[in-house]
Amino acid sequence: MTNLARVNEGRRAWGHAGRFVVGTVVAVVGASSAGRAMPAAAAPTPLGTVAVTFALEAHSRLGAMAFNSASLSKKSAVGESLVATFGTGTPADRDICAVQTTPSDPVYLKWSVHATLRSADSEQIAIDLSWTRTTAGGEKTDGGPATITMRPGQSHLIDIVSAKPNDPAACSHVSLRMSATRFFPVSTELLVHRLWLVYERDGKRWTSEPIEAVGRAGEALPFRFRPLEWSLAGAMDVNPSDPHVDMDVLGTVTTDVLPDGRFETMTDVKRDTRFGASTLFGSGTLMMAGRLGEAGEVELPAPGGRSGVPVDGVVAGPLARGFSRRGKWLDLNVGEFFSGSKTSLVMTVERIR
Repeated sequence: MTNLARVNEGRRAWGHAGRFVVGTVVAVVGASSAGRAMPAAAAPTPLGTVAVTFALEAHSRLGAMAFNSASLSKKSAVGESLVATFGTGTPADRDICAVQTTPSDPVYLKWSVHATLRSADSEQIAIDLSWTRTTAGGEKTDGGPATITMRPGQSHLIDIVSAKPNDPAACSHVSLRMSATRFFPVSTELLVHRLWLVYERDGKRWTSEPIEAVGRAGEALPFRFRPLEWSLAGAMDVNPSDPHVDMDVLGTVTTDVLPDGRFETMTDVKRDTRFGASTLFGSGTLMMAGRLGEAGEVELPAPGGRSGVPVDGVVAGPLARGFSRRGKWLDLNVGEFFSGSKTSLVMTVERIR
């Protein structure tokens, strides 16, 4: 993995249970960046059609992860309006975890969302939004109207409702979110995406074997790397029977090839970080633009959160930063463990025919 130039990106901090957004990559070049100026950012280009997605998610009481969700995605042009409805449970079961789209009455909670696409380009999408939440008893809560501006792929929180103490719910709360991205039309053109996962820590660099995602332009093509694993000392040589930290990086990649030979790619990424029986979840969207055959590298925000495992006796050997002993438990501050490290996704896109 030589001659990979890092690309400019803007990013928002990624919480262990949240989402991350990496801004549009403005240049992807194939030669080394050493001694070479990065090309200037291109002017924002209008987006003819946008895919707007609404998602109602139920979050676990353990770690606030989303364990149940219902989503609805609609295609829209500027000036067009969209309507989406969601619901949870029934008045009898009062289960806010049972999320669903287009619910049939009666429901415990119901959301009606109205959205109009005001403007859209490669840098910013503006949506006029209003919504109403209605309880089984007829109580209404209104939101908006308001104009929401987002970068393509960014997620906007519309509403959040916590479970009541006497609700028989397995989740702590539900959240309603909205995101919008460029619409990717499916074509007959076949593309191969080559992806590498790169991890750097304490002056050392580890690069995965390349994996490929092959399919038609406009299709969401799945990929998954082999898990990264670290020992309690922070080394990447792990005895699977010993307590260790591991990370899964997986997702889908969707690409459109433009008439001038450039490509635009949307990569939906999930990152699951585990220590013992606990898993800390993160997900988000990378938007990238460049030229076919040229490689780009985008840094993923570091994971965070806390976890722990029970241990018998004394843990042998030194412990990496982030670990601490608490009686018969070994605790891990995930953010501290990964401090000073960097995880990056490298990708090239080429035509097959």
